[in-house]
Amino acid sequence: GELAVAGILAVPYVHWATKEQMKPGREPLGRYYQRMGTAALALDAEFAALHFQECLRWYPFPDCRMGWGQWLLQQGRAEEAIPELEAAVSGYSQAPGDVMGALYLSLGQAYLTVGRTEEGLAHVREAAARAPPGSALRQESEKLLNARGGP
Repeated sequence: GELAVAGILAVPYVHWATKEQMKPGREPLGRYYQRMGTAALALDAEFAALHFQECLRWYPFPDCRMGWGQWLLQQGRAEEAIPELEAAVSGYSQAPGDVMGALYLSLGQAYLTVGRTEEGLAHVREAAARAPPGSALRQESEKLLNARGGP
């Protein structure tokens, strides 16, 4: 009866409702979860984690991997962060210098945290090289390099 018709109609609706909407003015779900996870990083770690996990589920693009890696690093899980951050580095082909600089800085911090000093310093140097002069990213990279014994 009516329930059977509703069930039949629900199948295409569920498919439509759960797929990424790529129409102009609509944000794909993966991008939404990445953006919300990034916004939540400073406010609520668990809320940010949920968003990054959803982002990776819907569309594991480099932004999601970078955010998830940074979240893992903030939680003291540097060993787990490294493969995510490495995947983000290899996934970006034409990212702006500040984005790549932030990514290299996070990767450097992760390597330093797990005791892989040479790799960590190399990534922090790369972050400093990509950051605009005088930027907060450049200052943070140089501060970390100076604390570790020079450029």
